[in-house]
Amino acid sequence: MVSVSQSGTLDTAALEQSMRQANRAVGRELAKVARTATNAGIRAGPGARLRGMGVTLSSRTKVFAGAQTVTVDVTAHPPGPWSIREFGRGPVRARGRALGIPGHPRKSARAAKGRRGTWDAAAARAAPDIERAIAAVYDDTLEV
Repeated sequence: MVSVSQSGTLDTAALEQSMRQANRAVGRELAKVARTATNAGIRAGPGARLRGMGVTLSSRTKVFAGAQTVTVDVTAHPPGPWSIREFGRGPVRARGRALGIPGHPRKSARAAKGRRGTWDAAAARAAPDIERAIAAVYDDTLEV
């Protein structure tokens, strides 16, 4: 709650704190929508799972809220398999090194090829849902 001191000045620290809390709440709601839409975009495209690795590609979000801005950072998760998906695996020395994943047989990393643009395509598929969520937040804010 914003209060006014006895001298008639505005308590700016309380105002900043309440703005930060409001931005954090909005950021959390937008992060839920962004994560859900991005994960749906990943599943809609080819290769949501990496065969032989037992890994499902997804996304994670982080919210950075200040008194004046809110930023929702959407990142690929887990980063290692996403890197393999996008760029392929690098060459391996001939000494029997392979990609070792717990619970799975070791696989040669030589033959894996990447599919560039998988993340970009998923983000493009998620963009309309995210834009609708942002517009809804602003519509709700302007109604008050």
